[in-house]
Amino acid sequence: GEDPYLGRTVGSVRLERSLGQGRSGTVYVGDHVALPSRLAVRILPPPLDPGSGEVERFLEEIRKTAHIIHPTIAQILDADEEDGCPFVVFQLAEGRTLTEILTSKGRLSPETVLRIGRRVALGLEAAQQEEACTETSAP
Repeated sequence: GEDPYLGRTVGSVRLERSLGQGRSGTVYVGDHVALPSRLAVRILPPPLDPGSGEVERFLEEIRKTAHIIHPTIAQILDADEEDGCPFVVFQLAEGRTLTEILTSKGRLSPETVLRIGRRVALGLEAAQQEEACTETSAP
């Protein structure tokens, strides 16, 4: 079916297209309504049990990680809840995904694997130093 969020404004971001969907929600690309900024927005699905505390836990995780600024971590810019669905707005990381790179290049050289792994490790180290690694951390 049609995505109910496409074309909608969530927070201050008008959603234009979906980047992908996973266990922790759907990520969209959109434009800030008042600023010349392309941003990413992750929207979690509504909790199965509204009284479960899931939304509050999600927003607490965002508060724990929002202050981290590191070149390998997308900076969190906003977080809230709309129509019972929590969302987080963060920097849009332009470029190709690892899946796209592997599809186009095939096997990567050991040097490339080490370079990518090192960047991921540096980002996770920065988060760990801030005691901010969570179950939704995704490189």
